[in-house]
Parts: sequence; C-alpha cells; structure tokens
Amino acid sequence: MTSVEMGGHFATVASLEDVPGGAIAFDAAKKGCDDSNAGGFSDWRLPRMDDLDVMWQQRNVIGGFKAAGDGIYWSSQGAAGVPRRPGFIYWRCWSNDRTGQDTGPNFGNHNARCIRTF
Repeated sequence: MTSVEMGGHFATVASLEDVPGGAIAFDAAKKGCDDSNAGGFSDWRLPRMDDLDVMWQQRNVIGGFKAAGDGIYWSSQGAAGVPRRPGFIYWRCWSNDRTGQDTGPNFGNHNARCIRTF
C-alpha cells in the first residue's frame, strides 16, 4: 500500500493492485472494493474522481496502473463539485488523462483500484 496525501484527510492509501478479475463491470468493481480485506482492513472503497485525480498525479509512486488496453479506471462519482447524476457511471482513462461518464444498461468493463481513507 502507498500513502497519498489528500486535502482534508489524515491519510489516503491506494492499493498496489487492481481489483482481481481484470476489466470488470462497475457493480463488480464497487463490490470488490467494498468486500476487500487487503492488509487486514475492511474500509476499502472505490475512489471518487478527486481521488483518481490524485492517484493519476502520483501514478509513478503508486505504480501498477494499466495504461494499455482501455486504461480506464472506475470512479464512484464525478468530478469535484459535480453532483452524481442517477444512472451515470464515471471513469478516468490512464492512457490519455481524460475523464468521462457513461449511462445506459451496459457500461462496459474497466479496471478498478481501491482506496481507504483514515
């Protein structure tokens, strides 16, 4: 695990590994983080977009992110200050530093990296 300083938090830790299963659906990514007991801790969660922004800035310190393929990582919500829109799923692409949102019954499969804040 790697510590990443984030404003307003004592510490945020990003897992060094993605959620198992490779590219997975949003619900599986959220469940994978919610159910994780990595390092003996049970307070893992799917990162918010601002968390992913910091993870992007610290990607060389944290390591292990997939830039090849779709290089997309799931986020639990949109950008800071943007209210979550019902039915929308948010993501950040590691291969070209872009963000986006999708809606509809089939959001596709992407990567997930859990974090915990304490």
